[in-house]
Amino acid sequence: MAIFKAAVVQLSISDLSNKSWPEVEKKLIFLFSQGVESGADLVVFPALTGLLFSPESRKSLEYGFDHKTVQLVSRLSGFWTKEWLDFFTSLARNYRVLVVPGSSLEPTKDGMLHRAYLIGENGEELLVQDQTHFTLSQQGIKFQPGDSLEIAETSVGKIGLILSEDVWLPEIGRILALEGADLLINLQAVRNFYDYRRQLAGSWQVAQSNLVYVIESCLVGRGIGLSYQGLSAIFASRSVQPNAGILVHIDPLFTKLEEIDLGYMISPQKEKEGVLIRNLDLDLLAKHRQERSMGRPPYLTELSQVYTDQVAVNRTLGGEER
Repeated sequence: MAIFKAAVVQLSISDLSNKSWPEVEKKLIFLFSQGVESGADLVVFPALTGLLFSPESRKSLEYGFDHKTVQLVSRLSGFWTKEWLDFFTSLARNYRVLVVPGSSLEPTKDGMLHRAYLIGENGEELLVQDQTHFTLSQQGIKFQPGDSLEIAETSVGKIGLILSEDVWLPEIGRILALEGADLLINLQAVRNFYDYRRQLAGSWQVAQSNLVYVIESCLVGRGIGLSYQGLSAIFASRSVQPNAGILVHIDPLFTKLEEIDLGYMISPQKEKEGVLIRNLDLDLLAKHRQERSMGRPPYLTELSQVYTDQVAVNRTLGGEER
């Protein structure tokens, strides 16, 4: 599909404790409907959306994660993960669209994973991606890193998923791009303060460095013990999108920037719920990729294997194979 339409949800959890499940369900369907009614081929929800699907996990979302979260995930995440995936799988199948339903927490032998899914138009799981890097405090409450980075071939192009901290590690976006991704989808749930500078060092930079489209979908709003801020957007290389590489942004003023000059801009949109919709042109992307060839054979053939293939590491570094 040369041109496809993406719908990006910025989802608020404000007043979540006062909402019944039917009210939460109605909200999710309303946001999804805004995308499909616009003709979207892909609908994206933000990180931790899966935690809305049980009363216990909703409390963790509002108060924050600690050592008790690991026990909760071990006991109950099988229930809410099934409810979450069944809900979005049904929507994907009924409306024949690709869906990224956000992410959730799932148990492992030694702790828990932060995991996201990509669901196809027939309701099949096209991609499962775990977050691969965590902060020291996150490691302290037993978040376990994923051990692979993969992309999925879909009806709208090749897609990869990036979760939370991974977007600020340049090699993550680069490896997925070298595997052939046309679109990278970054799922965020940033606690407390989030500004343009941090976003530019993440999603925007990934788009500029790798000649891919990048979607950022954010969880926002005020919980009981903490708050989330976000700046949902769609980015492209500035060679594809001259206006600073910003196709659409939750802050209308930022969408109109011709050059990035942040000054002291503070966005009033950081806790605003909404849906961004934009056409993405893969033919245009392919044209600019040809014009800006990244054709360095060792770079292209070896880097994406570095994390999993010791032979490739040795060969890339000029050593002998073992």
